[in-house]
Amino acid sequence: ATPVTNALNAALTSTSILINFGYDDKSLSYTIKCVFYPQKSWTKVQSNHILAHEQGHFDISQLFTRKLHKALSEYRFRAGMVDKDVQQIYNEISLDQAKFQQTYDNETNYSRNPEEQKKWQERIESELSALDKYAGYPQ
Repeated sequence: ATPVTNALNAALTSTSILINFGYDDKSLSYTIKCVFYPQKSWTKVQSNHILAHEQGHFDISQLFTRKLHKALSEYRFRAGMVDKDVQQIYNEISLDQAKFQQTYDNETNYSRNPEEQKKWQERIESELSALDKYAGYPQ
């Protein structure tokens, strides 16, 4: 997208985790997607360093999409409670993701701290790898 010229940050990555679910009287079914919004994402500078930081934001969204898939696949069906339970799971994952994204920006100083940026890239890759089993979420 067109950069927001008066924004303090050099770039912005917009992502979401989308969910659609249904159930009968015995089981839950769902689809989830990790979405990148190019029309809401932008950069003011052409820099591999900045792009790597922004890629980290998308990778964090992917990580939490896997965490959502894991939580939903482990869900113990409770008739009459499915809507509430799924909403609670989704809300908790979303809140954890927002905190994780903010901590990533804070600790890397929005990519300005190269040592922390490298540590975070390794951490994100490690956590994604640990959840490889949940990479094939239903879409």
